[in-house]
Amino acid sequence: MQVSVFLGLSLDGFIAREDFSLDWLSMVETDPPKDTGYAAFMASVEMLVMVDIPTTRC
Repeated sequence: MQVSVFLGLSLDGFIAREDFSLDWLSMVETDPPKDTGYAAFMASVEMLVMVDIPTTRC
């Protein structure tokens, strides 16, 4: 069995802003879209597990 991970990470450990916005991701969009390897990665995936774990900042 092979396990692979493709994820987004920020230095503070949070991808979304405090208001849960992901608007900063649009800053990296290019025209035409840059090949990040995600399409090839998804083509190789046989099973996908997605998890949403609510967190709160203390």
